[in-house]
Amino acid sequence: MNNSNYILNIFNKDREEITLEDIKSFFSTPQEETSVLEFKSGNVEIIDVYKEITAFF
Repeated sequence: MNNSNYILNIFNKDREEITLEDIKSFFSTPQEETSVLEFKSGNVEIIDVYKEITAFF
């Protein structure tokens, strides 16, 4: 599966349509881990999450 398909599965949008608000909204609500998305434990600053997401794109 390529990155665009992961993004579509997670956000139900194409990569070009994702906004910062989409990302904030996604992480502001409880999410379950799936075969596509895995969460790491620990106290993480949101800026670090953005860096990881950017690397994913």
